Amino acid sequence: MAAVSIAEQMRIVGPALDYRGVQIDLLDESSLMHTGTFKSSLAAVAVAGAWARGHARFVTVSAGNTAQAMAAYAAPHGLECFLLVTAVSHYKLDRRFVAHPNVHLFEIDRGEQVLKRLGGEFSGRAGLEVLPTPEQQLTGNKVRALYLGAAPRRPAPLRLDRPVDLRRVRADRLL
Repeated sequence: MAAVSIAEQMRIVGPALDYRGVQIDLLDESSLMHTGTFKSSLAAVAVAGAWARGHARFVTVSAGNTAQAMAAYAAPHGLECFLLVTAVSHYKLDRRFVAHPNVHLFEIDRGEQVLKRLGGEFSGRAGLEVLPTPEQQLTGNKVRALYLGAAPRRPAPLRLDRPVDLRRVRADRLL
């Protein structure tokens, strides 16, 4: 993942509040991310996987955040991405990431289920993989869980582009 990483960072903001004796902290997953979205970790995992398998092109179906993150990670590494997004999500997209020659943006004025069906049909006809895969989504979420297990309980950010000491992560925190 280091080859496609854009210095992803998260931080715990807290203690945010106390509810019936339970301290509740907040996890800030977006303000320190290059793309401004919590989907950055997922995109890093998915693009690194595509790159490692030698896939130069892929399709992403998204309501906006995932598409933006996938474009930000794929385009600088020469991967071509076809992004199918809902037209109502247009406001979520930052042109710095989607206005690249390797990024093909299709805004579709239909619901999410139709969008997914069209993405599947397009990928099948073009012979392209749909990313992120369910497995990559789970892996991207594990990054969050590992962070929560290893993060110091203070507002200082923990950089995800550096190794996390897995000995400090309790297995029951991942469930």
